[in-house]
Amino acid sequence: MPESTAPEGARQPRPHRALVVAVQDYANVLTDIAAAVNAHSERWRMRVVCPAPHPFGYRRTHHLDFDSATEAEKREFRAWLADCDVVLWAEESLGAQDYFSFYYADGTFRDAVLFGQLASLGPASKPWAIVHAGCGFRAQPRWYNDHDRAHFKMRLLAPDLHRLGSGDPRWDLTLLGKPFEVDLERAGALWSTERRRALPAVVFCHAPTNLFLKGTVQIRQAVALAQEKLGGGARLEYREIGGPVDSPENVPADELSRIRAPCHVYIDQFQSAVGGVGMSSLEAMADGMVTLCTVQNLPEDAWFEQDIGAGLVPLVALPDSRYPDSVGRLATLLEELARMDYVRLRALGMRSAEWMKQHFDAPTFARRWESHVLDALRARR
Repeated sequence: MPESTAPEGARQPRPHRALVVAVQDYANVLTDIAAAVNAHSERWRMRVVCPAPHPFGYRRTHHLDFDSATEAEKREFRAWLADCDVVLWAEESLGAQDYFSFYYADGTFRDAVLFGQLASLGPASKPWAIVHAGCGFRAQPRWYNDHDRAHFKMRLLAPDLHRLGSGDPRWDLTLLGKPFEVDLERAGALWSTERRRALPAVVFCHAPTNLFLKGTVQIRQAVALAQEKLGGGARLEYREIGGPVDSPENVPADELSRIRAPCHVYIDQFQSAVGGVGMSSLEAMADGMVTLCTVQNLPEDAWFEQDIGAGLVPLVALPDSRYPDSVGRLATLLEELARMDYVRLRALGMRSAEWMKQHFDAPTFARRWESHVLDALRARR
């Protein structure tokens, strides 16, 4: 927490409080945002409560996991909620009538998550925001667009869902990325190591955590075509890291980062059904890797909403995967990168890390979240 600059002896105002109810908190996005706000804001404190286990088993670092919390932990949390200012509900269900849905879950379930304070903390009493990042919204956007307005003061959408929203920038905000501790010295050191510098081939890697959403089959086909054009794998080496998230081959996020580190290029996803910025794209960019991802479903104004110019993003945008020649076009791009010299690859990778440091470093992200989300939501009482 930043040190206070108030005069000695002056009474400090209580920071505003934001509660996040995250059924899944995919990739710990909201939990990491809360940690950045708590570390770098003088005016806000955030807590995340998770009422049920995550179906994909992501590591859990919430402030309270409701099902496993002790009674003492619940009492302390209940007291903290008494002065809560805003609430964010992370709706990541598989469909509008899923058990975890805010609209269809039993009222006693919602009341339990809020520790019996639904009357004083509910949407009728406090400013609430709804956060969508899952398949439910993608499958039924019209239903959600109608019902969200009736319950919430603000909505945050994952980048690829932005195009399905209401079109009202005062209502729909884009939840773009999360805070990162970007270490430019580490990123530079990865490029300086003999392990990466001495590799005879440009090494591409891909994590097939979801074969469909990541476009893994098409990526494999493009790699094979590019290697054929290059006369084999001497110039282009391809590695797959782990497997689908629900398979024994899946590796934890921290392990993925370690295995990915010696590679030059990271192919995140080649799937226009998603077409937003994958979280692992930002993770790879923070490590200084040349990063490839489909992004055509992310409108330009989503970048500017975050005070980031779209034309300045050092992300290699992949061709639209819906067209018949898309695999061939991807193969051509991979071939071009494989022929690129080490100095140019390093420059592109380091530009990614520097951009991440500028826009997604934890203090910067926390300030942006304060003004764009928390302050704006609190003002909508």
